[in-house]
Amino acid sequence: MSSADFKSLSQEELRKRLYQTFKNKGVLDSLKTQLRNQLIHELKHPAFNGEPGHYLEALESDSLLHRASNSMVADHLRKCGYEYSLSVFYPECGLEKEKMFTVHDFLQLLKINPKSRLYKSLTSSARNESAKGFFFQLLMELTDYHLHREGRDADTQTVTTSPYKDSIVEKLKFIDEQFEEIYPKRKNFESLESKLSDYRREMEEQLRTEMAQKLQHFKDVEIAKIKLDETEKSQREMSDFRRELEKTYQAKLEGLVSREKNAIERLQRQQEIEAKEIYTQRQSLLKDIDSVRARESDLRQRMEALERTQKLEAEKNRSIDELLRKRELEVKNIEDTFDQKLKNELLRPR
Repeated sequence: MSSADFKSLSQEELRKRLYQTFKNKGVLDSLKTQLRNQLIHELKHPAFNGEPGHYLEALESDSLLHRASNSMVADHLRKCGYEYSLSVFYPECGLEKEKMFTVHDFLQLLKINPKSRLYKSLTSSARNESAKGFFFQLLMELTDYHLHREGRDADTQTVTTSPYKDSIVEKLKFIDEQFEEIYPKRKNFESLESKLSDYRREMEEQLRTEMAQKLQHFKDVEIAKIKLDETEKSQREMSDFRRELEKTYQAKLEGLVSREKNAIERLQRQQEIEAKEIYTQRQSLLKDIDSVRARESDLRQRMEALERTQKLEAEKNRSIDELLRKRELEVKNIEDTFDQKLKNELLRPR
């Protein structure tokens, strides 16, 4: 799921999606198993929380019958295919699969004569994998046994050492007395047997319906509890996740603010340094410009002075040249005069 989809989900949709995800991955079943095992562990070990284990102490005195009854119930649940109830029953009663009673153990505990028809019928039913289980077969055999009374005293043996066995014997005697009253009416036996079969089927159907209703009620209650627990857990996880995100983003925000502040300070210092360098360079450039201007002015003055000097020298040279020409003319005139005088003197007769 992308972050955009995650943000677009409402709280209720997120809960439903989390619940469906946990259910598909088997997290709910494992969580129920852990809670159930923890509850059973607390019930079996009350010494850890300071409460005496009266229930376990009461069972220790009759552990054999307790194990036998638990084994019979577990065998009945397994034969009927009640896997969920069986998975709950095993850890709850503390029964291990390796220590379950077999059919021969049940028969030996009930003191049933190995040569009796009941013993043979129960053992033959135990070898049939499609049978309903020892508990169901025992009830059927007891019902058939009291409907067909012959051979009753030779088939079973009872021991009155336990109040549980006494109650069974009394019930069997009561059934015998009722059967003796009904026996003269043998002509109605077939209709009675069919009615009993119908009644048995109705009871079985009613029992299955009640068990299904109880199981459904248990599932609904457990699912509602798990939904509530998962909702609270998801809310806590979302709150924790939100707080962690807020802390993370707050730390990142503080880091970014600190980095931005440091960057601004570094930029300001850099700008100040650059401004100082630019000012220094500007002042140096201004000084260089002033120096160049001063040199240029001095050079211009020198050039002007040199030009004036050259002009004066030129005028002086011109005046000297004119003076020289005048002197040459004068010398030439003097020479010409002297030559003329010389010629005149030479031409003059002596």
